[in-house]
Amino acid sequence: AAILTYTCPGIRSFNDGQLHGRRKRVSLHVSCRTAEPRDPEISVLYAKILGMVLKRPEVRDGTWVQCQTSPSMDQNPSWMNMVAHCCWDEAGRAVMVVVNFGGDHSNGHVVLPPQVKLGTRSCPVPPTMNFTRTDDDAVKELGTVGADARAVLWDVWSDTLYTRETAELLGQHGGMWFDMKPWQAHVFDLSLLE
Repeated sequence: AAILTYTCPGIRSFNDGQLHGRRKRVSLHVSCRTAEPRDPEISVLYAKILGMVLKRPEVRDGTWVQCQTSPSMDQNPSWMNMVAHCCWDEAGRAVMVVVNFGGDHSNGHVVLPPQVKLGTRSCPVPPTMNFTRTDDDAVKELGTVGADARAVLWDVWSDTLYTRETAELLGQHGGMWFDMKPWQAHVFDLSLLE
């Protein structure tokens, strides 16, 4: 839920102790809190959200749109637990977030809208290696590139790199197929491969 909450438009506020996994709430009228151990898993989660997701300009100030989700070929209804959205800016920086918002295993397809603007890169490596072109000719709407063009999807959450045909991102064969564990999330940095 935290990834969805903090990558959607709106106010992004944190409760006192939330970043450390504290569960006991302290009244504003009390000047001290009871001792409570830090939850290391929650601390790591919020460190990743703050460090890898919220600092991105396309997440903070970009255009946001919900992505279409649909069932797999077996018509499994678990796809209804999947929530996906995308945000991008005019410089071609784009992020797609896909979350299984349920306690059961889910699978289904996700389709990106054609108006998403993506930058291009010269080789399929993570964006931190700075192979992304920033000139104006390098930014293209996903719906205007050829069907044989390829996109690079870097999952910043798991540090995994994928390449897919843009036609698949736009819905050919149902869209990109995801098979997700309960509460699993993906945060993809998107770009086109030259």
